[in-house]
Amino acid sequence: MKPPMHAAPPPNERILVIDDDVVMRELLSLLLASPARSVSSAEDGEQALKYLDSLAPAVRPNVILSDLRMPGLTAGALGLRLRLLCPPPALLIAMSGSDPDAGPVVPFDAFLSKPFTVEQFEAALNRLQPPPAPPAAKQRPPRTSRAGRKAAPVEVPPLDETTFSTLVTLMGPQQLPQLYALFLEDAPARVARMQAAAAINDAATFSREAHAIKGGCGMLGATEIHFIASQLETGGLACSPLLNDFEQAFERLRRILKERLDGPVEQRVDPLP
Repeated sequence: MKPPMHAAPPPNERILVIDDDVVMRELLSLLLASPARSVSSAEDGEQALKYLDSLAPAVRPNVILSDLRMPGLTAGALGLRLRLLCPPPALLIAMSGSDPDAGPVVPFDAFLSKPFTVEQFEAALNRLQPPPAPPAAKQRPPRTSRAGRKAAPVEVPPLDETTFSTLVTLMGPQQLPQLYALFLEDAPARVARMQAAAAINDAATFSREAHAIKGGCGMLGATEIHFIASQLETGGLACSPLLNDFEQAFERLRRILKERLDGPVEQRVDPLP
């Protein structure tokens, strides 16, 4: 359990982030923290429930932001237990890299599609309709290799420059490199688990890891990796040859980040560890 990032003065909002993806937990904790907010995090539903149960009702979070797809408790079961521990006016917000199944996300009060902006989060807190997501960049159909499989199109850039610039502004030049480094350590490990899952036809693990990669890189603006992960989550085991495209995509992202981190002094970010 990650402790609150701000202990004093007493915050107006106490936020709990629940996500099994360490990159998402770190990113959201950094983006949402402020002098008026404390941010805690849990890696799954069971850990979150134990944490909440250990707190007096008066100091429990008044905002809970929870991923819908995690090992263990289903989204509905977790939501109901969260609601019991944190009744209204506490706000429960669901999030996912994929649209939820048809129907309302009960008992959550709102849903945010990853990646989302701080502004969209603020709108959800105010019980408003989140602003529409910016239009997706036009992409040509995927190219086909000699083996006949689909691969990520070369037109998809490794890094979304707007997202990168926004993160530099929001997080500062000291924290951002560590976050990208964390992602570039975590995502290849997930790819390895996908390869192992493909070898034994474990479709559930394959899809879950693709979904996790997609969510993390979407928030970080890693557009090429996001595209590959989306194809794998949608296509399942039949698209497993696309796993081979991750290695070059990771390398392209590392290279472009190095270029950005070694830029002009006034725009420079500390190098990746």
